[in-house]
Amino acid sequence: MCTNLYRNPRFDPSIDSYSKWKKKINNNMTDVLKKKQAFAILLNVCGQAKDICFDLTVAELNAGDGNGVKKLITSLDETFKIPDDEYAYDSYSKFKNIEKCDLSMLDYIVEFVKQVSFMKKYTFDLSDGILAAELIDEACLDEKEKRMILASRSLKYANMNASSYVFDICSNCA
Repeated sequence: MCTNLYRNPRFDPSIDSYSKWKKKINNNMTDVLKKKQAFAILLNVCGQAKDICFDLTVAELNAGDGNGVKKLITSLDETFKIPDDEYAYDSYSKFKNIEKCDLSMLDYIVEFVKQVSFMKKYTFDLSDGILAAELIDEACLDEKEKRMILASRSLKYANMNASSYVFDICSNCA
């Protein structure tokens, strides 16, 4: 088990997400001298990650201008970084598997907008019409609610402003 020195986040590849850990590292290293940062990271990694860090020489880790951290992160990236294409595919899969019938309408819309945002982050863009159709089709709406939405707006996601419009229509259908 790793101990957490210098208040840096621990990274155990069998438990932790590498991308989340890497973001935490970028935010938590400011209070450590640049010359000591790579060593501080090394003390807070476990398992395969520690083995990778030990492949670097003391001189490489000891670079005072931040190059020690860069070399360490580059070495870890080679093994643990997930390619953007995998993130794009995962974000689309999560988008397609939103289970509205198990969520309130508000929770569904929040999850829908969140997943669309993740897809756009990884340049996995769906057309405006497809997003609008998915929003309506997967919302477990009855025919009356679907007709009200389609009658009042064109089939464009931007026109629906998913965060409020569909919710308002469905709230009025009771």
